[in-house]
Amino acid sequence: TNFSKELCGGTHLDNTEHIEHFEILSEEGVSAGTRRIVAVTGRKAREYAQQIAAAFSQTTKVLEALPHHLPTAISALLQRQRDLKKQLSGGGAAKEIPSPTGAPPTNSSPTPLEAKQLLVEAARLLSVSPLAVPDRVAALKREVDTMAKQLADRDAAGPLSAETILDSAEQIGDVTLVITEVHGVQPNLMRQLVDQVRQKVTPSAILLASKLGDDKVSLIAGISKDLEARGASAGDWIRPVAQAVGGGGGGRTSMAQAGGKLPAQIPEALQVARQQAQDIFGS
Repeated sequence: TNFSKELCGGTHLDNTEHIEHFEILSEEGVSAGTRRIVAVTGRKAREYAQQIAAAFSQTTKVLEALPHHLPTAISALLQRQRDLKKQLSGGGAAKEIPSPTGAPPTNSSPTPLEAKQLLVEAARLLSVSPLAVPDRVAALKREVDTMAKQLADRDAAGPLSAETILDSAEQIGDVTLVITEVHGVQPNLMRQLVDQVRQKVTPSAILLASKLGDDKVSLIAGISKDLEARGASAGDWIRPVAQAVGGGGGGRTSMAQAGGKLPAQIPEALQVARQQAQDIFGS
């Protein structure tokens, strides 16, 4: 197959040796049958090669991975992220994803070209540019560590189900009231728990609070249909509770969601929820 190969953009030289060094930055399609290669030469190319080498070294250090295993280690980290998200949303215990093991393809360190190819493959897995890989990997590791801690905190708090939540129920007249903190539980699972309690007990009103990091609180409130018929609103109930944790929110009369940024204030917020419940459901 014949290809047309033309370089453009300041390439008029008396001798190609003046180019010195050549580094490809990107390659893309610009139209049917036409590809564009963006590259740098000379001093800029040397600087780019040094940046690639530094990014590769930094990424392997952050991952604590063998250099030739870099894409495999990133794939494992991404799988760990997906697994933790699934477990936090569904209420199960996360499975450990083992780190890549075994001997690297070669006993020697990767050549500059091999390191660049490995970094490019890592960038493709992460959907970022090669030089952005170290920061993206560091952020991904922080996210995974945070989710793992949330799951550990949740497991340490004991089994979580509608039945265990109902153990803390109170009564306001004929209304079963559940106001409690559920440790490290994501909003999706909190909504499921609220629905399960409403199906088991009626009339019922449930407000759950969860600490999701050092500066994040999630709140979910729900009421049964018969309380809606009496004019009660989950949105009205949750609003002052959210303010107590430095946030806000709202939603439908049947279920509302809110957030805040002051986890230390959760006990006070739950007390506000009880006071509000007396006013809303006790009349």
